Amino acid sequence: MSIETNEAIWLLIKKLSSSDTFIKVSAIESLSQMGSNASMAIPALMQILSDPSTEVKTSAINTISKMNVDAALIVPSLMNSLIDHELNVSKAASQALIRMGINIVPNILLNVKYLPVMNWELYRAIVAILTAMGTTIIAVLIKFFTDPNENVRCIVVETIGNFESQASVATLQLIDLLADKSSSVRWVTIRALGKIGATSLPNLANTLDNSCNYNRWILIALGHIGADALHLLVNALSDSQPEIRATAAEALALIGPQAKSIIPELINTLTDNNANVRSKAAWAAANVGTEIIEKLIQTLHHRNWKAKTAAIMALSILGAKAATAIPILIPMLAHTNKNVSQAAALALGRIGTTAIPNLVIALTDKKARVRSSTLFALGIIKPIATEIVPQITKALLDRNIEVRIAAANALGNMELHAIPAIPILVTSTQNTNPVMRQAVVIALGNLGSAAKPAIPTLIQLVTDQEIEVRMAVATALANIGIAALPALTESLVNQNYVARITAAIAIGKMGEVAKNAIQDLIETLQDVHPEVREAAAQALGKVGVNAIDLILLPLLTALIDVNDYVRRAAIEALGNVNQEITTALPLLIKLLSDANPIIREAAANTIGKMRQQAKIAIPFLNITLADPYSEVRLAAETALNQIQNIHVSKY
Repeated sequence: MSIETNEAIWLLIKKLSSSDTFIKVSAIESLSQMGSNASMAIPALMQILSDPSTEVKTSAINTISKMNVDAALIVPSLMNSLIDHELNVSKAASQALIRMGINIVPNILLNVKYLPVMNWELYRAIVAILTAMGTTIIAVLIKFFTDPNENVRCIVVETIGNFESQASVATLQLIDLLADKSSSVRWVTIRALGKIGATSLPNLANTLDNSCNYNRWILIALGHIGADALHLLVNALSDSQPEIRATAAEALALIGPQAKSIIPELINTLTDNNANVRSKAAWAAANVGTEIIEKLIQTLHHRNWKAKTAAIMALSILGAKAATAIPILIPMLAHTNKNVSQAAALALGRIGTTAIPNLVIALTDKKARVRSSTLFALGIIKPIATEIVPQITKALLDRNIEVRIAAANALGNMELHAIPAIPILVTSTQNTNPVMRQAVVIALGNLGSAAKPAIPTLIQLVTDQEIEVRMAVATALANIGIAALPALTESLVNQNYVARITAAIAIGKMGEVAKNAIQDLIETLQDVHPEVREAAAQALGKVGVNAIDLILLPLLTALIDVNDYVRRAAIEALGNVNQEITTALPLLIKLLSDANPIIREAAANTIGKMRQQAKIAIPFLNITLADPYSEVRLAAETALNQIQNIHVSKY
């Protein structure tokens, strides 16, 4: 290269640092025309890939790809550009990598291991690049099936699957990957074998015959292949192992309507002795479509209750399409076997509004279990039928407690449609049965602010002797919203500590809408009862997420509480705030060596949520990786990944 050319290149490199976009683009284009002779400009061109101008970055990418230089030097920069926020830049990087050809595949896959972030967008971009290189890449990709990096294995398998039947040469190696330790790799492999299709069947069949320990994964792969694999899956339905039979049925569900030729075999599988097999067979039967409904209805006459239940399950999955089964399902609400009657109620509810006339009649049945099952069915019908609210409300006064509970549960599912029932629901909160009280409270809570008239009654229940009822009350008052806040703040000073706990929990469930209660919660941190202080700390972390100036000092003080559960609640509350809490970091780091593992775990979790603000905690978290408790070690590892922005998605 002449001295003049050298000087010209250096002059162009100097222009790359100009603040003028036009000058930079012009310099890049001039370097592009020089081709490989301008390879000394590569470092400067890679540096300019972070330029704010899309035009500059795309020009630099195109120029870099034309220079005959070691791929190891430029592939990392081009791969980083794949996740550029500008579509034109990422597209240019993809095209550049494709133009560089099959020889850079090892470099691409090597750099997958060192990328700080692997998200779905980047994953798909790399797969698309490799796929665009054509089928000649298959032999190269197969060599990476045993790569120690999970993401590399997923990417190469996904790419091979994209070549469909042309990738049949890789079938045997793919089958081996069904035993991979990573579930992500196994699922990608299943999809790949499904795309390869029928050409992979001989090898899959041979492997099945050898009774390998990953037959279940092979069966799922057969399901992805489709109708061509039906004969193999039907054979597996009669396997001696229930796990194999269940997986075969699961695979048949994937095939759907194309499996209608084996309806008799599916119906027969509904009588299997294994509950899991019957459940999977029900899904497979339903996925065949409406053509199987008549056979399912016939199975309802089977003497075996297990077969009846499985057939009903299939009908419930079919939903409204199975309306012709209503006349035979209604009598089954009275079946002496609870599994059958409950399944029938579920099916009728899922069939929907068509079943309402028959269900309304069943609501007058003499048997309490029929009325109860009927109310369950009415409560799950979608869309909600307003016209049945009066009948359900009336059932709140039924002589049988199970029926009354079922009525309350049904009204709880009807949202604002149940507003007319509020007076009776309020009265029913005084029922002596705790399950009934809980169901009624939940129903009121589901009405949201419309249940405002119920606030005084619900406040009385904050001291209920049953914790399930109290928790339902807390949720209900939180759902009612700001109108309940005055009564709740008053309850924070109730003489009964249980009332104070319930009130704090309810306020916390309200979130930021209850910010006017922050000072009350701060005062509650001084409560003599540790469970109250714990609930108050938890609530502050939810109510004060954007009020760190108010809650930071009280929470820091709570970190030295005599009760470990209060301390943990304060640590977790600090982790919930949306603002910077670096002033708390020294104390949190100190807590990584606390005597109690629940404190160490909570401290690591909160430090991790601070992400890059917590870089100074890295050495201390590294020490915590040797903690004797696995929960603490996992929290420390997660925190380190969060701080260092390491995230690997599973595919």
